[in-house]
Amino acid sequence: MSNNNTLDLTEIISEPVESNIQVEIVDAPETDEPEEVTEEVPEEVPEEVIEPVIATPDPVIATPDPEPVIATPDPEPVIATPDPEPVIATPDPVETESPAPVEQVAADIRSILTEVPTAVESVDDSSGLSDDLKQRIAELDYLRECCGNWVGSGRRGKRNFLTAWENKSVSVNSSVNYEDVLNQLEKLPELVELTAESKISTESNQFKNIESYTLNKPLFNEKSLTEKVEVLEQLITLLKDCANKKYRKNKIGLIQFFENIY
Repeated sequence: MSNNNTLDLTEIISEPVESNIQVEIVDAPETDEPEEVTEEVPEEVPEEVIEPVIATPDPVIATPDPEPVIATPDPEPVIATPDPEPVIATPDPVETESPAPVEQVAADIRSILTEVPTAVESVDDSSGLSDDLKQRIAELDYLRECCGNWVGSGRRGKRNFLTAWENKSVSVNSSVNYEDVLNQLEKLPELVELTAESKISTESNQFKNIESYTLNKPLFNEKSLTEKVEVLEQLITLLKDCANKKYRKNKIGLIQFFENIY
């Protein structure tokens, strides 16, 4: 049983093999020795070895990058502007005022005359005292006079003090500087305290000559004008109570009053 994969040798056609060996027959001389047949062997020609040629790339020479070209804007065209026309100053028209009528002039004169008292009044008020404060200061100055009349009068002096104060009629005098009067009245509580201690007599009655007295204990300090008047007005109630004998057996209360007022 034959296999299809088996090579059939009968199918191979034998071809004659050409031999490269050449035999040269040379006639030998007639000798007794037998001829020697020599076989020439052809020289082997060495095969030429062809070496592969390796292509070498040409050396690349690095060239610097070209500098960037910065595009410069085209210059703007210069447009010739015409010279400005000269400005000729024209004078403003002069308005002529028509003469004021006689009635208007007379009214202006009357207005000026009526404003004069107002200017004088503002000068009087330059001290910062209102009319009410002036009135109250004038009454406190009258209280000082009543105290001066009380000194050295005994019981009669107390009655006279109460009568004079209850029947007082005090008005503001425009020629008096009441701010200066207020500064002098700062000494009044100190004089009242000396009177309670029997240190003021008829001969040394400082109530009637308060300008000559030297203040020992400041009273006003940083008080405003209104506060100065208010602290002095506390003496009114004290003196009325003393005249009515309310402090006759309460000397401690009198001492506390003067301690609190300062």
